[in-house]
Amino acid sequence: MIIRVEKADQAIHEAIEILHSGGLIAVPTDTVYGLAVDGTDEKAVNRLQDIKKRTEKPFTFFLQKSEIERFAFIEKRRIIDFYIPGPLTVILKSRKGVSLPFTSPKIGIRIPQHNFVLLLLSTYGKPLAVTSANRSGEPPLVSPYDIVERFTEAGLVVDGGMLYSSPSTVLDLTTTPPLLMRKGGIAITAIEKVYGRRIALKASLKFNVLFVCSGNTCRSPMAEGIFRKMISPRYGEIRSAGTIAMSGLQAAHY
Repeated sequence: MIIRVEKADQAIHEAIEILHSGGLIAVPTDTVYGLAVDGTDEKAVNRLQDIKKRTEKPFTFFLQKSEIERFAFIEKRRIIDFYIPGPLTVILKSRKGVSLPFTSPKIGIRIPQHNFVLLLLSTYGKPLAVTSANRSGEPPLVSPYDIVERFTEAGLVVDGGMLYSSPSTVLDLTTTPPLLMRKGGIAITAIEKVYGRRIALKASLKFNVLFVCSGNTCRSPMAEGIFRKMISPRYGEIRSAGTIAMSGLQAAHY
């Protein structure tokens, strides 16, 4: 079943019925589509693992901001207050005795800045276990119709249009400094500005660095060469480019 996001009342009613029965729904967010189940229902979370085809990586939990401290210890509050709701997933220490499935000793929490999701969370009143709408190792699906075709297990797909955004930035706040686990919708420098100091980067992260000048004959190639000497190639691609082309010449690859 597909329901347009504009028909929020109908979509919320259907979503709640499906979630209560242990079923799966797909919802739009401020980044990509997510597959969601009742986060307090261990059987439903296990089923989501099977559908996603993964066994090790834990899911993120969507919940109301007022509920975060019920399930986790808030650390680096300035980052949470500034970026949540928004395209940020934070990893926090779980509270004992109220943990959700597969969240000990840490829990990943995200609250999208999306009106439908915020309304669903406030109406349903329980956390949702959520993962991007794709099989493990594949890119996220951007079309609600592709989700219906690929994930026949979904009892409801809320149609929020085509979503091409980057996934959420994932930041582990249990360490000092915070550790960036995944690049996403929020720039590293923006997080550092709010935090007030440098953050750490997961060793496996890779970056693309592009130096640009006008002709790409001296300044940007020199900067590229110097930076290549400073940084190991395992950290990403380093290139140079120019903005002014000579008449009749095609653009260079880099």
